[in-house]
Amino acid sequence: MIQSSDRTLYHFLVFILLAIVAVATSNVWLYREFAARLDHSLGEHLQSTAEAASRLIDAEILLDTAGDSTTINLDYVDLLLADRLQEFAESFGIDEILLLDDSFRLVYDSGETYLVGDPYPYLEPDTEAIRLAIEEGRSYSPTTKVGRAYLKRGFAPVLNPSGGWTALLVLEADVDFFELLGTWKRTLTSMTIGIAVILALLALLFLRLWSSGDRARRLLIRQDKLATLGRMVSQVAHEIRNPLGIIRISAQRLRRATHDPRHEEMIDYILTEADRLDHTVERYLDYAKGQPVRREGVSTRKFLREVVAEFQRSEPGEIELRTRAAGPDTVWVDRARFKQLLYNLIQNSVKAGARRVTIGADPDFSSRRPAVRWTVEDDGAGIAPRQRKRVFEPFYTTRPDGSGLGLSIVQQIAEEHGGTVSIQSRDRGGTVVTVVIPAGDAEKT
Repeated sequence: MIQSSDRTLYHFLVFILLAIVAVATSNVWLYREFAARLDHSLGEHLQSTAEAASRLIDAEILLDTAGDSTTINLDYVDLLLADRLQEFAESFGIDEILLLDDSFRLVYDSGETYLVGDPYPYLEPDTEAIRLAIEEGRSYSPTTKVGRAYLKRGFAPVLNPSGGWTALLVLEADVDFFELLGTWKRTLTSMTIGIAVILALLALLFLRLWSSGDRARRLLIRQDKLATLGRMVSQVAHEIRNPLGIIRISAQRLRRATHDPRHEEMIDYILTEADRLDHTVERYLDYAKGQPVRREGVSTRKFLREVVAEFQRSEPGEIELRTRAAGPDTVWVDRARFKQLLYNLIQNSVKAGARRVTIGADPDFSSRRPAVRWTVEDDGAGIAPRQRKRVFEPFYTTRPDGSGLGLSIVQQIAEEHGGTVSIQSRDRGGTVVTVVIPAGDAEKT
């Protein structure tokens, strides 16, 4: 169920990311579409205006024919046509009007930007537009950048009575919609950022709700397992403890009655194993039922030495146990319960193949109130990433002889003290388990 939930969370996050990408992509498309439509609209306006302006020109008067040569009648252009075109430019908001002869040389420039007789300065970029104007009667150029300005030109041929073209009229205008495009671009960008922020906030809210729901699901799973464990342990404890008591009493009587050292050794084994079995049953009962925390002030250093000494007595072996106490001199904990917490962590390190374990108690400055950070660090085999998510689940274990309650009991004791527990582990070896609990005597009961 948890894996299915993780997939659902992953799919939701992917959906949010795709939604943000879709919004950004659609806004880019809108911007480009808007720019293209404006550009086309200005081009249509310019070519229509150029066509209208071309009708102001009398093609018969424009040509001056002398013998076999035909030239542009410059007197007509300077004395009559110039005034008409200048007035037309002012009326229709045209920046500049150019008149080209059939060799594409300048005959007239309303803005006096170029010299009469020079070649048309934009012949190369406007070649296709000029061809279309001559063939179809009108056209417009692509938008070109000249200095800091963006210019666009409309073309229309001046037709003679025979149907051919005599000259080419060019209307040039500054593309003033770039400011509008800038405003539109800023608006779309703001919209994209706003939608992205809203989606991100929704994702954060969803993650928060998901985290709460996930914790609730895990808590329900844990409570269900605890309820099952409680029922099972109650029945098993009843069935085990009665014969276990008889075995213990019988072994004690045999020990008093025998004087054979070999028999005494075997009886001691029986008593030891009976105690271990009784302790195991007691541990299951304590975990299933929970125990109230009875805090008392204990010396940090002395408490750590006690834990190490008891572990070495009960679990002799080649393991190096170190302690570090940089926290407060006195902490308020349930001595027996917290000793069990540290004992379980050390035991887990040993079973993970650790040769050196360091138990530390340091001040925790990340909490708002005084707290102690207890750490158990080892050089063992480490915990795989997939296993880290489940190590606190009751009955989850990777060892054939494990009960699956060691870390679950650690978490339970930490929570009973108002604290938290976390694990950091490297795949190549080494694990640090951190337990943070309040340290002040205000927590004492």
